[in-house]
Amino acid sequence: MKIIITENQNSLIRRYQGIKEIVDWSINYIFEDEDFCDLTPQVFFNWVLRDIKDNLTDADWVLDISDDVIDDNFFKTLETFVKDHFTDYIMSKHDKLMERWCL
Repeated sequence: MKIIITENQNSLIRRYQGIKEIVDWSINYIFEDEDFCDLTPQVFFNWVLRDIKDNLTDADWVLDISDDVIDDNFFKTLETFVKDHFTDYIMSKHDKLMERWCL
């Protein structure tokens, strides 16, 4: 079985650690929100995705990309990558934060 990886996918794979760092920044930002304890896991996950999109141009240096590369198609690819590779990570972070600070 052959796996074909597009240039965008290859680029994202090389930047996996940078993406994880951006995910962590988003989680920390959302955790600082006073209403954190009211967020369901799915709402928390959606907020993380939204925060990544909102702040991606500020974090472009982490991914080593230029601002002109960041468009809707780039974000859709990034969003899919985050959903495919970070869902469990984001959900476990949510559960740990809820257990520690909200219960």
